[in-house]
Amino acid sequence: MPFKAIIGHQRNKPKLVWHFFSAIRQDLPRVPESYVAMERKGQTFQRKVFQLLGYGSNRAAFGRDNSPEVLKLGMPGCHGKEPELVPVVLPSAARILDFGRVEVDVGGFSVPMDLVVQQRMKLLRDFIKEKGPLTQEYWAYVVAVIAAISARRLSLADLGQSNLAVEPDVAERPKIRFVDLGSWHEIKPEEQPTWPSRDSSLWSCMAGHLGKDHVSSLKSIAHGFRKVQEVHTGVRSLLSPEYQQMLRDDGCWL
Repeated sequence: MPFKAIIGHQRNKPKLVWHFFSAIRQDLPRVPESYVAMERKGQTFQRKVFQLLGYGSNRAAFGRDNSPEVLKLGMPGCHGKEPELVPVVLPSAARILDFGRVEVDVGGFSVPMDLVVQQRMKLLRDFIKEKGPLTQEYWAYVVAVIAAISARRLSLADLGQSNLAVEPDVAERPKIRFVDLGSWHEIKPEEQPTWPSRDSSLWSCMAGHLGKDHVSSLKSIAHGFRKVQEVHTGVRSLLSPEYQQMLRDDGCWL
């Protein structure tokens, strides 16, 4: 990983790394310019300042305006199986461009952290703000994609609005992309692929855009069948040929 990271903010008072995430939460309203600066090692020196985009329980995401990449930074092990699982999920996941251990200079301390450099996507909620609400058929397509990915013997989680995204500059009927696989994992050999048990954030996200009444029919299919093949078949029948082709294009047709 050809990067050295420096954590700090505009007041030039770097935080100790073990207080990094809590410190950002406390300072963010007052210091919106919090950043991580990446320095590429070697003969060519390049310093890039990435603004804080958001944070979870154990890692933070940084980006720059019009940059095609996002940096995810956290303590060792914070990314889970994400670097291994993204190739399994492609093209329905944001591509990982680079990942590995970096040395983080925090106020003179050199601390190892894990960095993932990932293709930047547009969150679905931002797409909806720009283009308007999506139809119930679109959300049925999302359910079909989740079922197809689960069939690859994966246990999915965190399926809410912070994980659902689309490729930038798509005009209509955008293909769904997932940007956070940190809590996903492979199921045991003796287990059968089923609908994700930790799916509450998905239905809450849908209800926020569609309303509870429109979500109930999709939810009843997913929870009624449970087996991903049956869920996929059930929602697939609700889709037009255009959406069915989108499933085929991304290898999500069971």
